[in-house]
Amino acid sequence: MSETNIAIHPHVYWAQRTDRVYLSVEIPDATEVKVGIEEDGHIKVNARSGKEGQLYEFDTQLYDEISKEKSKWKTTGRLIELNIEKKKPGEFWPRLLKTEVKQRYISVDWDKWVDEDEEDEDQFDWHASGGDVNEPMDMNDFYMNNQGMSFGQDEEQHGEEEEEEEEKKVDLSDLE
Repeated sequence: MSETNIAIHPHVYWAQRTDRVYLSVEIPDATEVKVGIEEDGHIKVNARSGKEGQLYEFDTQLYDEISKEKSKWKTTGRLIELNIEKKKPGEFWPRLLKTEVKQRYISVDWDKWVDEDEEDEDQFDWHASGGDVNEPMDMNDFYMNNQGMSFGQDEEQHGEEEEEEEEKKVDLSDLE
């Protein structure tokens, strides 16, 4: 594997809440991942990817200060996801970065975005999305979250439902 030492910018998606900022840094199959988070809002992510070991680097200054100790990050298949706790919760930042210059490799993560006035209705849960791989997860929440069923549904109850369905079927055998 020949490593490429010229770093390129990965694409970064972001969303925020009054108390945190979500960053998703797109680096497929990342290896040698390094994440630096500083109290003053300085964030640095670098990793290698691909057969050639292409170097990717994201180095920026966020709009305001953050809590280094309460911030977390994880690596998934194609993303390095950061859950960054704001030092001063309570307000939405007017932008992600301290600079007002638009960065072409940063865009809004519409899957996680919630408007300021709709934050109380927010259903995104960092932990349920694999936020902490060491925290046990209730399988009922994972598989049947909105279906009103439990993971270990009683077989008797399931059998009764099938019988009711069979009773509802009309006998059409004499029409043949």
